[in-house]
Amino acid sequence: MKKLALILSFCVLGSMLAMADGTFADRVRRVFDSTKRTVGDAAEGAGAITRKWWASARENVRLSRPEYLRRADERLLAASAQLTKIKGGTSGVMGRKYFQLRLAALEEHLLHARLELSGLQGTPTEETFRQKQTPFDFTLWSLEEALELSLAEAGY
Repeated sequence: MKKLALILSFCVLGSMLAMADGTFADRVRRVFDSTKRTVGDAAEGAGAITRKWWASARENVRLSRPEYLRRADERLLAASAQLTKIKGGTSGVMGRKYFQLRLAALEEHLLHARLELSGLQGTPTEETFRQKQTPFDFTLWSLEEALELSLAEAGY
């Protein structure tokens, strides 16, 4: 009788442990799958942004120098207009100190981009122009991305 009770208790205990291991394994598998999906989505998003930036950078290299400078000037004017639009906003975020600092940083970024553009305009050779073009493209791209985030936060 003792042997039978002992065997039954081991069977019940073993099945409980097996269920616990199964549920723990299931939880680990679900967490792993969720993490894998999240990392995959982030990598896919980063890849899409990189492909977009690379395509625009390739297009910029193919443009003639006067056409590139004209488009860059237009993009800087649009960025300036967006910054003015944000400053004229009345949303609640406008009164926050961190947002005021962000706007000041955007102004500095815009001034730096204008300074880089004037340096591009004064380059004597095509080779020097193309060397300075890539950093300017990145400066302009990062300015536009920062302005988009600020516009969204300001409620536009």
